[in-house]
Amino acid sequence: MGLLLGDREREKLHSIDEAIIRIEDGEYGICEECDEEIPLGRLKAMPFTRHCVKCKSDLEKLQAQTRRFEEDRAYREIPLGSEEEEA
Repeated sequence: MGLLLGDREREKLHSIDEAIIRIEDGEYGICEECDEEIPLGRLKAMPFTRHCVKCKSDLEKLQAQTRRFEEDRAYREIPLGSEEEEA
């Protein structure tokens, strides 16, 4: 649990550093996917966000689908054992 929290904290610090760079570049508050302004309420809740709610939701759905596909592929590649024993 300690390692997981450490990784999350490091990831959050990295996201904050990136937000500071976006502020300096004048790109803060702009969604990286759709180039629309991120609503102020979202920025108040999560000041280091890089995506609007819709784009973040779409990205998470795509990541979940990709993860399921990779898991399914990994399971199909696992040998059943009985076929190997006969050979």
